[in-house]
Amino acid sequence: MTPLLRCLLVAAGYAAAGELARRRPSRSLVAWNESFWIGAALFTAALVLGSSTKLPVLGVLFPILPAAIVAVVLRRAAGFSRRSGDRPLRSPGRGARLPLALAFLSASVFVALDMRTGFVTDGFGIWASKARVLAVEGRLDPADAMPQRLGRVVNYPPLVPLTEALIGRQGRELDFPAAKLAFPAFFLSLLVGTWGLARRALASERAAGWTVAIVALLPAVSTDWNAGGFADLPMAAAVAAMAGAWLHAREIRGEGAVPAWVAGAVILVKPEGIVLAASAVLAASLAGRAVPRRLRPAPWWVLAGFALVALYWRKRYGMEDGQYGPLDAAHWSVAAQRVGLVAGKAAVEMASGKNWGLFWLVALPSAVLGSFAAREPVRSLARFVLVSASALTAIFLFSNWGFPGSGAYGAQSLSFHIAVALPRLLEQIAAPAALLVVASYRAMGARGSPGAAENGAGSLAL
Repeated sequence: MTPLLRCLLVAAGYAAAGELARRRPSRSLVAWNESFWIGAALFTAALVLGSSTKLPVLGVLFPILPAAIVAVVLRRAAGFSRRSGDRPLRSPGRGARLPLALAFLSASVFVALDMRTGFVTDGFGIWASKARVLAVEGRLDPADAMPQRLGRVVNYPPLVPLTEALIGRQGRELDFPAAKLAFPAFFLSLLVGTWGLARRALASERAAGWTVAIVALLPAVSTDWNAGGFADLPMAAAVAAMAGAWLHAREIRGEGAVPAWVAGAVILVKPEGIVLAASAVLAASLAGRAVPRRLRPAPWWVLAGFALVALYWRKRYGMEDGQYGPLDAAHWSVAAQRVGLVAGKAAVEMASGKNWGLFWLVALPSAVLGSFAAREPVRSLARFVLVSASALTAIFLFSNWGFPGSGAYGAQSLSFHIAVALPRLLEQIAAPAALLVVASYRAMGARGSPGAAENGAGSLAL
């Protein structure tokens, strides 16, 4: 089987597995994208639990992909067609075609960069090295967790390595160029998830199209580390799908479990996924009565289950590379002294034209204003962006870079750590942040048109 066919099989198999977990069948590309992430979370959880045995788990998981596709086809043929409430697949309106064309051009550039670039630094040291062990051993086991085999940070969640191994495995070896095909799929997922998020929040195809274009054209998203195999791109795609699923569940009865299932994928992509999922829960809780009653007793057991899987994975490996913590008195004391430095350096990175252009100079004020002046659901999304950005920045207060007595990291500069890591962390919330930029622009236009706000043209009550 060619690598491209394997990539299509993995994507379809993930989506089919996720579809089997949903109460309502998907009709739109956005809903299928959510199913993709649900399936990815389920397969990753199976890998984590299966690696506790000596079985070659990868060899068991791969045949499940076509089996899940057949199961979905048979279920549809048997008449399981409860309406999903989402719009069926159709071409976008005229107002969205120009921005979507720009997004398509940016996606084409990303695919070219991805295919011409190998796995770079952490792309190999944290992610592809695990994919190779998976391809060779069929599982990830502490007995295989030698640093020279698995690279750094072996207890990071394995969703990305699993996907790379499923796509790139050739016999009992990993075809690294084939494994890179996972990232165009993640890029497409990010664009689809951003479209669904913006379409549901702003009720406008034109606004949704420009939100997608902004995300696709950000240098931090479409170039550099993402073309080198870093996991921040799939994290951004999973976050967009999670936020869009929450908006959909507010409106459609029977879809309340979907955001929790997709949040499971967020948790299993990178360690900070727990922070992002918690930020989403906090933002939804602050919405109060704006959240339908059917979402308040949300299926927390789903979210808690995936969190336990991630924590079990970290406990099972128990190997850290010492970049952060521990949270002892010495680190808290240094953290208090670093507040000004971290805040200042974060502001510099947000204003970096190389990575962001003017994006965060507009997105951050939009988030601050939208957190109290916007209507729902934009207000909750603004709070999510603010809480997430604050939490992702605050972790550098406890960085061991520049911390005395921290070995090799102690000799490094904290400013350099922030410069190389913070842009990748902020990329993970690019989709909801871009939505806030578009919502603010529409609200400014609504101020000049007395009837625009009543007709839904403005999303902020300015």
